[in-house]
Amino acid sequence: MKPKVSIVVPLYNVEDYIERCARSLFRQTFTDVEYIFVDDSCQDKTMDLLKGVISDLNVQQKVKICSHEQNEGLAAARLDGLLMATGKYVLQVDSDDYVEMDYVEQLVNEAERTCSDIVICDYYQDYGDRKTICHVNPPAEVNKCQELLMSGQMHNAVWNKLIRRSLYVDNGIKPIPGFNIFEDKIAMFQLFYFAKRVSYVNKPLYYYNRTNCNSITSQDKSKLIQPAIGVIRLLHAFYSDKVVDENVSRAIVYFKISIMGLILLYGTKEQLEANRQLFGNPTVQQVMSQPVVPFYYKWAVIAYIAKVPLLFKPIKMTLRLLNHFPALKRKLAYSASHQ
Repeated sequence: MKPKVSIVVPLYNVEDYIERCARSLFRQTFTDVEYIFVDDSCQDKTMDLLKGVISDLNVQQKVKICSHEQNEGLAAARLDGLLMATGKYVLQVDSDDYVEMDYVEQLVNEAERTCSDIVICDYYQDYGDRKTICHVNPPAEVNKCQELLMSGQMHNAVWNKLIRRSLYVDNGIKPIPGFNIFEDKIAMFQLFYFAKRVSYVNKPLYYYNRTNCNSITSQDKSKLIQPAIGVIRLLHAFYSDKVVDENVSRAIVYFKISIMGLILLYGTKEQLEANRQLFGNPTVQQVMSQPVVPFYYKWAVIAYIAKVPLLFKPIKMTLRLLNHFPALKRKLAYSASHQ
């Protein structure tokens, strides 16, 4: 008999976190679960520690382990995990994070009660010495979810979302090996497009670890540029033959503006020029109304639109200065996202 839920956990050198993650998963109040761990060629004690927890809690019969001979990256690990999944629903958990004991139960009950394709929950951001709650408050309309995702007003992570597995299978949605940054974004804009119903559990059930300096989200922003351009290409390909709501179209423009700012601030104008056809011609009004990016992103894009290259040097100097005052930088970014 197939399990109700498949939980996919990619693993790569997380010896400091895997025991906490695994114990939180194996102690779920909902028991009709299969656990799929993908060892992406770990070089530390991750697998030994995981196997110790499996033995200690006697859950061998519920666990599948897939091993890569060499490191292939997050997307390839998630792809293999999804291909092994047999449950009605899929959850994807990052191996440095952990969850509440009723994480699965709450999400599954809501999916079954409402016949939803995607169920979203709130989450904690865990900074080690403190935790903050992030209330997602997603809209009930799928198109509105797409809009908020693309504009950056909704977190694109897969880990706080229970997803009906048939949504992946029936629509050919798969992680793309090599796209290890923005991988969640790529998956979620497709999943939301095909979903018929989305619902929400107004409770923080997931702990998002913000202390892991080795995580993908902690990387140098200049390394995000080529993957970000790749996401824009995928967006063009995906929506090329589809009817898109006007608000979603506007949100896609907002996303492109955020990537333009990223390239101008952390890359070069030449990188943007080489891919200019992907970004269209946003107006100053569109840039100013972009709902989430910090002011210095907007400043950079407006300088580019206005063809005032002399402004780029003070913009980058301002950004370097803000890097020495992270609290001020966070406050300015927060203010920009809540204007």
